[in-house]
Amino acid sequence: MTSRSSLIGRLIDVVTRLSSTAPGPELLAQIAESSLDLLSAHTAGVAVRDGDQMHLLAVVGKRAQLQGRSFPFAGSAVEAALAAGHRSMDVEADNYPHLNDELFDGRPERVAVAVTGPAEAGALYVIRSTALSPDEVEVMELLAASAGSALRDAAVYATAVAERREKDAVIEAMADGLAVLSPDGMVRTWNRALVTITGVAATQAVGHPLPFAAPAVGEVLEQQLPNGRWIEVLVAPVAGTSDVVVDVRDVTRPKALEAAKDLFLATSSHELRTPLTVLRGFAETLLNYWDVLSDERRQEIVATMLARTKAMTQLVEQLLMGSQAGLDREVERKPFDLADTVRISVRSMAGAMPSHPLVVVAPDPVMAYGDERSIDSVLGQLVENAVKYSPGGGPITVVVHRAEDAAVLQVADTGVGIAEEDLARIFERFSRGGTSASSAGGVGLGLWIVRRYLESQGGGVVAMRREGGGTVIEARLPLAR
Repeated sequence: MTSRSSLIGRLIDVVTRLSSTAPGPELLAQIAESSLDLLSAHTAGVAVRDGDQMHLLAVVGKRAQLQGRSFPFAGSAVEAALAAGHRSMDVEADNYPHLNDELFDGRPERVAVAVTGPAEAGALYVIRSTALSPDEVEVMELLAASAGSALRDAAVYATAVAERREKDAVIEAMADGLAVLSPDGMVRTWNRALVTITGVAATQAVGHPLPFAAPAVGEVLEQQLPNGRWIEVLVAPVAGTSDVVVDVRDVTRPKALEAAKDLFLATSSHELRTPLTVLRGFAETLLNYWDVLSDERRQEIVATMLARTKAMTQLVEQLLMGSQAGLDREVERKPFDLADTVRISVRSMAGAMPSHPLVVVAPDPVMAYGDERSIDSVLGQLVENAVKYSPGGGPITVVVHRAEDAAVLQVADTGVGIAEEDLARIFERFSRGGTSASSAGGVGLGLWIVRRYLESQGGGVVAMRREGGGTVIEARLPLAR
């Protein structure tokens, strides 16, 4: 028989080793292994009550294959020990015949059980051929207490893990991006929404600084990411820690709507400027030259003003019904005579700009395929652009002809011209043609509008330097088939 001092020394070594093991299945297995060694058993295991069953969590020794099996709590040694108020029991296996087939193969054996504690209703089982000594009973009860602590710690750990998973699930389900930063500014947490918003995977973000700028705690910073998205970033402290949480909201769509609203207002002003300029020109003509104009000419001017007013009313209705600054209105593409449409449009402008006489060269029909309604706006913008870049006056020539693959409309002026490097850029939004446009006014939307109109109809527009000075802008539409 093992001496008490030797047993206590070995127990101290076991307890020391167990204290360095994290709670969980591995610790329970080590307790069972220690029971085999210290108590000279051939099978040991830790069981815990699960409802009306006892579930074997860890089994070592000859009957290790029983791990994971369950047996009824009713009639078990654990029930008997708890009912008697004992911490342990050491009885012959015959007292528990329902276990014989599973554990003892019908051979004479003894089963010792030590409860881990009433709260867990668990137990340490030891099976051997002889009864335990009082010292061994004490050791077994100490090992069972260790198993009880391990079970309690495991339950607390499982609860913490479940709560963490629930919190992580909430974080992952958030529409806003959420990151948690350590005191040194490194990312601890990076949720799924942030992956979507930034395009940066969690594996690339965790352990690194934020891939975007962050404001001071309590402040909000708006910025654009390299992928084009706009975000609002808010930083707040995490209560009870030195960490901070970074909330990231994707504001790309609101930003786009705001830009669309601004663009609508800017485009509307451009769309309305040409007819208003024409009306103002005719009104000034009537005011300044009323006495020298014939009745017929006065009636003609008034009729033209009325027609332009009606056209402007229709334009306002189109703008109000359109989307994205009125440029996505429905395009009605059909065959029409570009030359005839241009002549009518120029006729309504003639006389409105005395210092810039309009010369039309469109002798032959040119059948184009597109939206005839847009030509008045396109031509108006091109003529307005020619006037803008011809501050000293001079004729503006409008030419319509048929090319091999397109119906062509050209507007040429004799003004200051456009620098070579700006010829392509002037069709970009808010571009104003470099230094040559420094005193020309406008916000740089007119030619962008022209390009959008023409491209929506399968056409296009280019600018060229005019030989002898000035600029030629050439608009193209598909030919009618």
